[in-house]
Amino acid sequence: MVSKGNKSKLSNSEICQKCANCCKTFTWIEDLDMLLRFRWIADKNIISVKDTLFNHKEVTLNSACSKLCKVDSKYVCSVWDKERPDFCNTYPDNIFNDVEKQDRKNIQKIIDWAKKDCPIFENITVDEVIEKLFED
Repeated sequence: MVSKGNKSKLSNSEICQKCANCCKTFTWIEDLDMLLRFRWIADKNIISVKDTLFNHKEVTLNSACSKLCKVDSKYVCSVWDKERPDFCNTYPDNIFNDVEKQDRKNIQKIIDWAKKDCPIFENITVDEVIEKLFED
C-alpha cells in the first residue's frame, strides 16, 4: 500500500530526475494504492485516455503529481523520504507484476511499450529484467 524510499531494482535516479514521466502521466489500475496516487494529482483535467498492455488505462492529465517538484533542473519528489504509494516506490519494476519469469515474449512487449514513456527501457534487455526482478 504505502512504503518509504525507492524499492525499484530497474530505476536509475539520474535518469528519473531528468524525466519524471511516471509522475506526469497516470496508468489506472483499480486498487487503493493507485487511488492514493491519483488523489495526489492536483489538476484532474484529463487530456487523453488510451488502452495499454494487460487492459490498463493510461490517463494523461494537464499537470503532474502535486508532490513532484523541479529543483535545480532536476525533478524530485517532495515526499521521497515519507510514506508514498507503493506504485511510486517500485516503478518501473511494478509494470512486470502480472508477468511470469519464463514469459519472455510479454516481458519484451512491456519493454517495448514502456520505451515511449520511460528512458530506463531504452537499452534494457529481457535478460536484464529477469536477472534484476526474478532472480533472488
